Amino acid sequence: KKIDIGIAFKAQLNEKSGWSIKPIIYNDNPAGKVFTFFPCEAEKSGLCFHIHAPFALTVNREKLRNEPDNEIIKNKIVDLLHSNLTKIREDNLLNMDFLKSLPNDEDDLGANENNSSNYEMFKRVFDFFNDESFTPMENGTYEPAKGKLRSKNRVGTLFTDQDMNILFNTENIAYWIKNPRQLNQRDDKFIQSLDCSNYNLNNFLDDYTREKNKYDEIEESLNNKDFVIHEGIKKIISRFEKVSEIFNSKKYDWFCKFYVQLESMISSYDNSYEYNDIQEYPFCFCSDSKLYRFSQCYIPTEGLSVYPDNIHFLNDKICKEAEENTNLKNFLDSIGLEEYSETEIFKNDFSNYINGKITIESFISVFRKCKNLPDGIDSLPPDFYNTYKEKRFLFSDNEKLYSPEEIYLTENYGCQIKNIGLYFASLK
Repeated sequence: KKIDIGIAFKAQLNEKSGWSIKPIIYNDNPAGKVFTFFPCEAEKSGLCFHIHAPFALTVNREKLRNEPDNEIIKNKIVDLLHSNLTKIREDNLLNMDFLKSLPNDEDDLGANENNSSNYEMFKRVFDFFNDESFTPMENGTYEPAKGKLRSKNRVGTLFTDQDMNILFNTENIAYWIKNPRQLNQRDDKFIQSLDCSNYNLNNFLDDYTREKNKYDEIEESLNNKDFVIHEGIKKIISRFEKVSEIFNSKKYDWFCKFYVQLESMISSYDNSYEYNDIQEYPFCFCSDSKLYRFSQCYIPTEGLSVYPDNIHFLNDKICKEAEENTNLKNFLDSIGLEEYSETEIFKNDFSNYINGKITIESFISVFRKCKNLPDGIDSLPPDFYNTYKEKRFLFSDNEKLYSPEEIYLTENYGCQIKNIGLYFASLK
């Protein structure tokens, strides 16, 4: 037997955007009615659209009878909705407003004191969106929701579909489901009901860290000439270089947004990363437009005349942006970036000297420069000299190398005979 069934959505015309489908709501509750030619006034469906069919009704025609045929008809109405989703999509009506009109997991559609009969079968719509190309995506297309990503904290605005394909080692997959304008509204709740994953910056760092840790395990060995680079090692290197492309393609303004989101993430209660963790990530965008670990970088110091070429400085534009952006400034302060001072220049020069072979006279001349530091040698860490005292890098007249502790100075240096360690201490 053929019967007429139907669904009626609320349509609204906007002069600029055209037609759209809106949920039928009253006092923030679904207010869709059930019709059998006339409205069944006592029948509550819990839906946000009207449905019509020749249901079997009670004597007063205000409710549906609890009969199997009514259940079959309601399932046929769900099939009708399914068969029209393609047309709705082609008419550009399958948008976030339309999602507000559909059931979500929080909607009470079961038979109870509020609903006269069961309407849970309308949640079959989740399957249509999970398995077929009906879910609106950030890139403007429609995809099955299963296996896709949604981001409450807007991390999807930072990392593109291309970025996620690189991270997950996939190709040409649109990952990001379109974000609702507001959280916890009906469109957001519908997306939460689908088989997609909430993906935040913490998740991204977890995925990135797995790739980074594999590379870190072999990085030190790569400098060993005897280290054998087999195919497995080559794949790890190639894979991490590929993942690094996610960041290498970004500009300073992107990193400003990224740092602000990192600040927000670290400050949240459910975060598993701290500032000292992030310090060792190569996320610091520097003046040469390259990336280095935060622990290796400095903020440019105003008025400092000489900057060593081998020291990395945070990009100037990011520094200027931080003057106006409190969250950005908080992140840069908390991550441990400091101004590069005269003391740091001295330490850097000193380190460069001892990594080669220098004469005792040159070494002493470098030592003497520490007198010009703001607090003399007290500007340096307490164990500064101890780091170098036993390393043999001093080239003497007999063409042999000695450590500072093995060299004694004469009155030619304006002091009584003493080793370099004592001489260094005398420079206070």
